[in-house]
Order: sequence, then C-alpha cells, then structure tokens
Amino acid sequence: MIPIPGGPDDRVVPGVIAGLVAGKFPGVLGGAWPAVRPGLARLSDEPHWRDTAAVSILAGVGFTVSLPIGGLAFGDDRERAAAVTTGVPASSLIASVLLGVRVRKHLNAQDDVVTRAR
Repeated sequence: MIPIPGGPDDRVVPGVIAGLVAGKFPGVLGGAWPAVRPGLARLSDEPHWRDTAAVSILAGVGFTVSLPIGGLAFGDDRERAAAVTTGVPASSLIASVLLGVRVRKHLNAQDDVVTRAR
C-alpha cells in the first residue's frame, strides 16, 4: 500500500480535494449565473448552462496556482507540503473523471436524439 503524505489523520489532502473539486464547481458556476441573469454577460446561442457546469467541473484541474499556494502555506512543514503535492493531482484526476462522465452522458443523450430522428 502506498503511504499518503501527511498520514491518515492529516486533513490537507481531503481539504485540497474538497477545495478544488467541490469548491471550484459552485464557485465558477455561481460566478457566471449572477453575471448572465441581469444581463451583464451573456451566453452565446450554442452553449447552455449544462455546458457551463461542465466547464465548472473542469476548473477543478487546478495545478497552476494550487501548488505554489500550498508551498507557501506549508513551506516549512515538508510533510504537509508533500500532502498538498499529493492532493492537487488527486483532485485533477477526480475532476477529469467527473468531466468525462459528464461529457459521455451528454454525448449519449445526443446519440439518442439522432437515433429517434431517424
């Protein structure tokens, strides 16, 4: 069994995963909605809110800022810094799988519509 940096009682890895996977989705979608509803921004004709939700899931793939912030937060604590380094790719993997499920579901729904049209 591969040991998880930080140990089983450390909350860093679950915290990083929760922030990137569960936090980005409502953050991105919740930021788009109040901009579109009053007319400050608009969606083009093609994408729908379900597509915006898919992009919100994709935002959970967050290497760019997460690793440096984790390094700054836990720079002196090597074990916790290693836990951040484990949590960020784990979050990216989870977000990628969720997005893959979402895209497959969308494509299957489109195939059903095309099949019924024939």
